[in-house]
Amino acid sequence: MESSYAQVLWKLVESGMTPAKAVAAVHASLLSAGRAELLPRVARAFERLADREAKKSDVVLTIAREKDERHAHAEVKAILADMGIDTKDLKTQVDDTLVGGWRLEGRGTLIDASYKNRLIQLYDRVTST
Repeated sequence: MESSYAQVLWKLVESGMTPAKAVAAVHASLLSAGRAELLPRVARAFERLADREAKKSDVVLTIAREKDERHAHAEVKAILADMGIDTKDLKTQVDDTLVGGWRLEGRGTLIDASYKNRLIQLYDRVTST
């Protein structure tokens, strides 16, 4: 039930209504239906929906250390050009569990050039025999 209200809220904002007016409209609808107690659950459902939508459009470069950022940007430049993405639209984050290398994910694409991935593949090959 709350996901339906969250989707309506998303569509209202997407259609051009200001977020404050959209929330007020959904809140008024919940009050008139006697379902005001759903508002916190609608907010959490909206947050999940926004996260899911952001993952569809955002492109994130995950690196192991901050000092690897320039090298990783140089390596993914051609990939980003093929995807039609400007390097200014690229979000970068640090994940020290990658050990080294980088991961590029977004818009339905995952390219994992991390040491962690290579180590896991090596471990799988060694232990599968």
